[in-house]
Amino acid sequence: MPHRRLFSFWPLVCVVISAIVAVPTVTVLASVFADSEGEWAHLAQTRLLDYVRNTLLLACGVGAIALVFGTGTAWLVTACRFPGRRLLRWMLLLPLAVPAYLAAYAYTDLLQFSGPVQTWLRETFGWGRRDYWF
Repeated sequence: MPHRRLFSFWPLVCVVISAIVAVPTVTVLASVFADSEGEWAHLAQTRLLDYVRNTLLLACGVGAIALVFGTGTAWLVTACRFPGRRLLRWMLLLPLAVPAYLAAYAYTDLLQFSGPVQTWLRETFGWGRRDYWF
């Protein structure tokens, strides 16, 4: 009969890693209860309703777009046979492999004023700084 250990090492490792990952969240939540010298009251009176409204609007919009495109493309690669279907099935998983904050940094770098997209547009069409709205 094999010897069974009473104490396993991996649950302890998981708890320690989880505690380390949770430190930023716990710090932010703890700051809510700290003395803010009226900052929370000021935010609640001036900006908090706008922030909550914008957050809900953004969450609903992103959810709706993800629902339409995610369900549509999932149905296409599952129910239909077309050239490139197997490749598309794997390519649809790629956004899940990139953390959202890294994708945001990449988009910001590509689309900012000094980035390659806007530089190309200015050079190609001869536009100046105030000739386009984006």
